[in-house]
Amino acid sequence: AAHAMEATMSAPARQYTTASANSAAPFLRRTWNLLSDKTTDHIVCWNSDGKSFTVKQPELLSAVLPKRLGVFHETYAGFLRELSLYGFRCVGNDSYGVPVSFTVTNFERGKFENLGLVKRKGNYGRSRRT
Repeated sequence: AAHAMEATMSAPARQYTTASANSAAPFLRRTWNLLSDKTTDHIVCWNSDGKSFTVKQPELLSAVLPKRLGVFHETYAGFLRELSLYGFRCVGNDSYGVPVSFTVTNFERGKFENLGLVKRKGNYGRSRRT
């Protein structure tokens, strides 16, 4: 049986790869691990509810993404596009209207084992012509 993950982690974050989460997309696993890494809290971190996260410095996130996560696009817009593919919705904007806080069901702090339940949208990016 999968054990519940601790909400608090020491830096650097442990990289979780439990069997129950192995069906999750690399984007989701790597994003979860990035959020759980206390050394990047000044750039991106979980919100206090543990069910959403905030990008505090989008310009720095763009520099960290390719180095830490590999599969991400190098731009913040690319990161937003990937979030959209998995059904994340914006729950907060910065003072300029840029989306910075996001949530989706089953993507929660301390619940890595639930990542496999977050699925990519089925018809995203396909031609809708008949």
